[in-house]
Amino acid sequence: MIFPTLSLWSSPSARSASELIDRSLENRQLRLLAGLSVDSNFTKVHGCLLISQGQGKFVRFKHAIAASAEIPVAIRDGCVAVAKGQDKNLNNLRVLLRDLAEIQSLVVEQLKQQAGKYVDRILTVAITDPGLWFSDFDGSQCYVSMCDPMTVAEKSGVSVIDAICERDLAVGGSGKQLDALPIWLLMADRDHPVAVRHRTFIHVRDSGIEVFSLPPSDGLDAELPPIGFKSHPPDASLSQIMNEIKRATPNTELIVHSSRTPKSSEHDQADLNNCPASISAESLFGPGINFDALTAAWLGIFHVDQLPANVPRLTGADSQRILGRLTPGRPSNWRQLIRAMSQRRPAPMKLKDAV
Repeated sequence: MIFPTLSLWSSPSARSASELIDRSLENRQLRLLAGLSVDSNFTKVHGCLLISQGQGKFVRFKHAIAASAEIPVAIRDGCVAVAKGQDKNLNNLRVLLRDLAEIQSLVVEQLKQQAGKYVDRILTVAITDPGLWFSDFDGSQCYVSMCDPMTVAEKSGVSVIDAICERDLAVGGSGKQLDALPIWLLMADRDHPVAVRHRTFIHVRDSGIEVFSLPPSDGLDAELPPIGFKSHPPDASLSQIMNEIKRATPNTELIVHSSRTPKSSEHDQADLNNCPASISAESLFGPGINFDALTAAWLGIFHVDQLPANVPRLTGADSQRILGRLTPGRPSNWRQLIRAMSQRRPAPMKLKDAV
């Protein structure tokens, strides 16, 4: 299956995000979905709106617009205290979730305003957040989403997908590296009819450096591609990591993206200047785009398309599962989403994967 790049997506005459959306969504086969992400330190809520084409593993997309909102200091401090276990008052948690949902709804409204006359075409908004992580008596990891989906769905009118980590945890996974499949679909070589170029994506975060090995595939395989993952501590040398990758896989194409704070990224920029990447991450998903909001929107697409999104070999899960919890928006949006999901016909699964 060939997915040509539409000329209107890259046309220099598209002067604004709303014009890009107008010109693209005249094609009823294209869909509009949103993603939100909350910073790990609860400083900001990021959002993005995607135009997507195709379904399941064959999906392609073009980023349209982005939005963000600062989280007030009082709410930020309260969320940090709860996340660190310093405040265990349930009443305080409920108030914080409602206040955080107000800010998330504000970001959705910013995205809706820029969608113009196609505001009613936004199917879902998928939300990722740091959440509450803790261990039970036997050391198993537990996660509670810090999202109030009812409030966001009611205020924005858009159906909400949240608690994305919880399903992977329920089947024995770690709830981590759930962005592996979105990263592969976004960055791997999937050229038809034969994909041959191996790529490596390096994501530099404040918490550490993540390396994803992205094998080529045209997407027609029944099995998931053998995506590789390795993490490095925050103080690891980026240039050394890049050189090691080049020595191990000389023909790999490197893609590097940094999500670190400006103060922490000065040293990384020097490393990038000394050992530049083969492909610019910004060329793939646009400059100034929050990567976590982008992958959240991807995970929302997978939920709508009924595509299992966790990679068991990376998360340790017993099986693949559709991730997220769906909260209906207002009736018109919910009916539109139900129609879109009912039109999707997922590929048959192996019996061992279906049970």
